[in-house]
Amino acid sequence: MLRKVFLFSVKNLRVFEPASWLCPAYAPTYPEKKLGDCLISRCWLLLHTGYVPKTWRSPVKRSHLSILLAIALSITATSITPASPAGRTATSIPNTILNGKGAPANTVGINGDFYIDTRSLLIFGPKANGKWSAAQNLQGPIGAAGAAGSNGSDGKNGADGKTISNASATTGPAGPQGEKGLTGAAGPSGPAGPTGPAGATGPQGATGSSGSGGGTPGPAGPTGATGAAGSAGVTGPTGATGSTGATGATGAQGDAGAAGATGATGPQGATGPAGVSRVSVVSISDFTLSTLTPFGGVDSANFGTLESNSAYWFHIFIEGQNTNAGLRLGATISTTGAAPTYSVQRSDFIKVTASSATAMYGFEIMGTISTGGSALSLVIRVIDAQGESASGSITFSGTAYIAKVGSIN
Repeated sequence: MLRKVFLFSVKNLRVFEPASWLCPAYAPTYPEKKLGDCLISRCWLLLHTGYVPKTWRSPVKRSHLSILLAIALSITATSITPASPAGRTATSIPNTILNGKGAPANTVGINGDFYIDTRSLLIFGPKANGKWSAAQNLQGPIGAAGAAGSNGSDGKNGADGKTISNASATTGPAGPQGEKGLTGAAGPSGPAGPTGPAGATGPQGATGSSGSGGGTPGPAGPTGATGAAGSAGVTGPTGATGSTGATGATGAQGDAGAAGATGATGPQGATGPAGVSRVSVVSISDFTLSTLTPFGGVDSANFGTLESNSAYWFHIFIEGQNTNAGLRLGATISTTGAAPTYSVQRSDFIKVTASSATAMYGFEIMGTISTGGSALSLVIRVIDAQGESASGSITFSGTAYIAKVGSIN
């Protein structure tokens, strides 16, 4: 007889039609099953949760079933009492136990429902305030191992054409020996064995009597041992000279030989370029700038003596007290012969002594010159670009450092 427990589930977690808990005696073939039904086999004590189209889910373990039955009975008992705080607010929609694989979303079910996760065997509920409570595990702890069962009794021997009382314990007598069978065919020949080692040579036999000569010659005897080496023969004629062999490796260096005689003196080499012969420090005497002419100027006295056919390097400093500020001044250098190559740097400065500090105009001139066939000297010219130095003349003096060098590149 089938019984229905007053519990409800949903089919596919979407339809709110009450589902049933079925209790047939054996396997789940109940013809009135609906999507979402759950079934308990009374004979096998197996729970099949949530019927889906054309099949029942695999049964739940019996230890889990006992927990589910306890929950189902407690809910059935309370279903006939007035609604508890976990019940639904709408009296037309009963509370139910929902099931599915995985945890329920908050959109599943209404307040008061329970939910069983058939994958992990967890129960949620009752749902309150639109949210599911924390899950409780339906699986109990692992039980202790059961005692080993006793061995079953031996079964009886099957029929063999003889009737033997107490066949499970009595062995029948041995049958008579059968006739000797025919000799089997010879087996295939085995593989040839390996060749044995050669035996030792026997002693030489005695010489036999001479035959009549008409007999068949016997086989040739084994080759005798090599005789002792004969004495050396006469030396033969010298052979032809062979081809030259490859060059041998270089031998170790020999000891140094005795010093040879001094060779003859070689010819004199060409004269090298002249090095620096001297550096001359030459004072440049006073010369005064005072002009009203734009770009007018004044030359210093000739200074320095530069030898003919020589090369020189020079570095010259001149200065004059700045008694007329703001003048636009410049300087050039020339010679009494060849033109020098040079550069000029104006460098006004404050000249400080132990008792005074004086503003100064200054020039630094550096350059080179190659003299020709005659000696020459240097001249410095200071130029007033605006012709304003007449209102306050400026007296210049300085020092020239002139070095004779071997060559100028």
